[in-house]
Amino acid sequence: MQSAGRKRFRAPLGDVSNSNALDSQNVGSIELKMQREKIRNTSMTNDQRNERNKKRREAYKRKKADTSNK
Repeated sequence: MQSAGRKRFRAPLGDVSNSNALDSQNVGSIELKMQREKIRNTSMTNDQRNERNKKRREAYKRKKADTSNK
């Protein structure tokens, strides 16, 4: 049993050779994020979508101009 003030941690230097970069918990969180974005994007009005796309285009042009100046 754990004492009240102690936290649980993974054992140091444990076997991590069997772990994957995208383990099941991370994949679940990535999928949840994608689902939330999909719902958010489908619920946007056309004006909101156009505004978002306008900002993205401007940011792309700024980034492209910055890289060409270097």
